[in-house]
Amino acid sequence: MLVGFDSKCGTRNLLTSWKSENDPSTGMFLVGLSQQEPSQLVIWINGSTPYWRSGPWDTSKFIGVPGMDDQYRSGFNLEDNAQQGTKYFSFNLFAKTIEAFMDISSEGVLRLMHTTHSENWKTFWEAPAAKNPCDKYGACVPFGVCKSSESPICKFLKGFVLKSHEEWSRGNSAGGCVRQAKLFCESNTSQSVASRGNEDGFSKISSVKLPDFHELILFLDREECKIQCLSNCTCLAYAYVDNIGC
Repeated sequence: MLVGFDSKCGTRNLLTSWKSENDPSTGMFLVGLSQQEPSQLVIWINGSTPYWRSGPWDTSKFIGVPGMDDQYRSGFNLEDNAQQGTKYFSFNLFAKTIEAFMDISSEGVLRLMHTTHSENWKTFWEAPAAKNPCDKYGACVPFGVCKSSESPICKFLKGFVLKSHEEWSRGNSAGGCVRQAKLFCESNTSQSVASRGNEDGFSKISSVKLPDFHELILFLDREECKIQCLSNCTCLAYAYVDNIGC
């Protein structure tokens, strides 16, 4: 069972949910691969609105899915054939005593189920995670960070403030967060990077899913990745991920 796409033919292989548990007509949720590099697994609601995403593939797993097994011969595979323009995600069972399937429920829960011949079906992993409200797409506004253990779950990043405290207190977070101060590069665009000094920098954030709309830059080491982002005023953040790169 392959989930993915053929970019040359313009075809996509998708999982589609039922309308309800008792109605097999087409439901609201679709599951497929994004066409960015590296790809991520995405659940869309109503055809095009992102509902959940896995984070990018790191050659063995999707890094935003803690339950995925990244051990050798785990069975997960993402085959990318640039020449043919195809990319497909699959799960292969090495142990013949185990059966498994992946499905998307009518409520939008993606599950990998498995069993042996002597057991009932069990959930290997599922997404969005039932006990983590931060797992849903866009749980917080841009420049906000979601922590499910806190209340409210959304905080704004260091160096950012609420655009409207009044709207936030009413429960309307659409205004989002804004920078307390402009970046140096925004107000000094005529200067070369070398002459700007070290006015702009980064704040390290750990244990979060990589932001959406990432761009892969090949053949850069960790320090070069940082410099590349600093030299581009439209670059908001950088990450150097094992088995992926910059």
